[in-house]
Amino acid sequence: QATGPLYVSLHVDTSLSMAGEPIRNVMEQCTEMLQTVQRIEKTSLTSLAAFDTKYNQIFADVQVQHVNFQAISAHVMTMAAYGGGTALYDAIMQGINSVKEHYASNKAAGLNYFLAMFTDGEDNRSSHTLEAVMQALRRPGFPNFHFLVISAGLNLASRATLDRMVERAQHCTHLPAESTSRSDLSRVFKRFTQMIEEILSIRRKPHGPSVLPSILQSAAGDLNTALSNGRIIQSARRNRAPSASRGRAHSPEAPQRRGRSISRRRS
Repeated sequence: QATGPLYVSLHVDTSLSMAGEPIRNVMEQCTEMLQTVQRIEKTSLTSLAAFDTKYNQIFADVQVQHVNFQAISAHVMTMAAYGGGTALYDAIMQGINSVKEHYASNKAAGLNYFLAMFTDGEDNRSSHTLEAVMQALRRPGFPNFHFLVISAGLNLASRATLDRMVERAQHCTHLPAESTSRSDLSRVFKRFTQMIEEILSIRRKPHGPSVLPSILQSAAGDLNTALSNGRIIQSARRNRAPSASRGRAHSPEAPQRRGRSISRRRS
């Protein structure tokens, strides 16, 4: 069991369908979740990437205490106004690779990695296949890896595709919301925050088996049961590692303290 800080890698869908209120609501929920992490353990690390047809790294390897939430949210909301399609699978693969690169340089830090994706649509632009993503999630190539995909407003077939994507990996789960409304997203992100809190709690108890897989499965099961009844119900650090890279934000929208990879857009 990892005993180092938490690293939350967030990926937000900025395809054109997310423009306006949807992306505003998502960034509001991401902000609240990270503020909770900050209150619990301010040296935890986070990164943020946006994806549509392309992949755009907003910032990476930043302690949550140094994130300018308001500026970052405004920046991402602007991006959604010009978004394209949804290359979800490519974004997942890029996210896994980015976390893997970070782990390779910071093995001694004992970090817990949590890769989280948000999307309001099924993949329609990726070069990677669903099968390739499933294999990568089952064998990410580094320890202490947890994956979550939050979806909103998907039809049953699209929701089933994401369920299939995570079903064979115990460290992965899918939490569906009915829509991108503030109330629907709030319910799902509260479950996300609960998972984060559980990881931080478990991290302080290095002895004994991890109970996180059962937590993830319980969260997904409760939400899917509620969704099947036509509604969603609410139930239930990197303190910078010694070898970590340092950098500085290059735009006013990005954090003004430690970090790397500001607004790096990839095809």
